[in-house]
Amino acid sequence: METTSQETSQKTENLNFGEALEALSKDQAVSRAGWNGKGMFLFRIHETRVPVYVYFNSPNNPKVLQDFLMKIAKDNPQDPSVNITSFIVMKAADNTLVYGWLASQTDMTATDWCIIDGGQADGK
Repeated sequence: METTSQETSQKTENLNFGEALEALSKDQAVSRAGWNGKGMFLFRIHETRVPVYVYFNSPNNPKVLQDFLMKIAKDNPQDPSVNITSFIVMKAADNTLVYGWLASQTDMTATDWCIIDGGQADGK
């Protein structure tokens, strides 16, 4: 039996990967029951424009990035910023953020995805 879009919008547990992606596109956070780590979840960062000075303060940037940012600043003094495309972030069990999370084959075929709210984000 096929799930209608109205049923999907009300469903918060036992989602497939497509339904989890749909939830992410609606700014909802998702998680999997099958993940071993406590408090792990995904959320989406939307496309945005970021001033290059945000990156200048990191001593860990490679020279090629610094050179690129300097060129942006020099070529566009009125708007020294760079476009950032949208991406998915994972809040990992160790409280780190994994930018540009990629799904495994197991994640893509799982049907244990769920939508979580802010109160569930602490891993309890």
